[in-house]
Amino acid sequence: MRPPRALTSFVSLSFATVAILAATTAPSSASLAWDDDPCESNGGQLAVAPDMSAAPNPEHPMAYVACGDGSLLYHGAGGRGSNEPIPGVPADDFVDVVSAPEHSMYAVTSDGRITTLGPGAVDHGDLYPTTGVVAVEVTDSGNGYWIVTRFGDAIGFGDAEDLGPAEDTVVDAPIVAFTSDGQGGGWLITAAGQVVPVNGATDHGSVRGRVAAGDRVVGIVGDRESGGFWVVTREGEVIEAGGAPAETEQEKCLASPGAEPPFTGAVGDYAPGASARLWIYGANGVICGFNPGA
Repeated sequence: MRPPRALTSFVSLSFATVAILAATTAPSSASLAWDDDPCESNGGQLAVAPDMSAAPNPEHPMAYVACGDGSLLYHGAGGRGSNEPIPGVPADDFVDVVSAPEHSMYAVTSDGRITTLGPGAVDHGDLYPTTGVVAVEVTDSGNGYWIVTRFGDAIGFGDAEDLGPAEDTVVDAPIVAFTSDGQGGGWLITAAGQVVPVNGATDHGSVRGRVAAGDRVVGIVGDRESGGFWVVTREGEVIEAGGAPAETEQEKCLASPGAEPPFTGAVGDYAPGASARLWIYGANGVICGFNPGA
């Protein structure tokens, strides 16, 4: 499914963090950053998903990466990272990528097409042709996914149910991201920070007042331990809500190579033993990994 890749070093917060990672136990915090920006010559890093089937790696997180020129990469295995696209996947208008079990991946384009890779990735259908697709999210079972549009729809395929705002909910701006709560529901979010719970997800309120002037939301990640979530902004801020623990180390990560804004999204790594359960990533190649509250 994937070509061999080489490991590259990552930037850590301290030598102690490196030692903890090498022991494959979850560190209290980690700062992971490419030395070799995979999308440096490919239009910038748009979306990242950890390979949830890969064992935690002390030298380089393994991930699927979508670049601004439409290329899709697998980055971090087998040696030093590579800027080469995944063989057999033509460039397309990818806007998001998500990992599933068995080294599998789903990527979605802005017009609703799904690309699958890996033995466990089943194409359950897509929304093509449509407009305004912003995200794809896989179910916890790996047997389905949601395709999310800027209009507030999360259309389910496989074992995922169709989700959307309640009829009396006014969504006052386009949706930019979605995260599952792990129980069949989840949260949609706008760039301004309006959070819209769907299918029984707990309403933790808006984070609009906590997004700085001139900043905007780019991602949301559910915290399966607290039932809350983290919201990530273009400037790299991490905003906690609903009982999710605060992340206090993002300033150290923002000092990493390639960590200058714009940040372009966030993703959770829900695999057991993951070395960082919250990833935020930026256009210039950075991936910052955190374990808030640990």
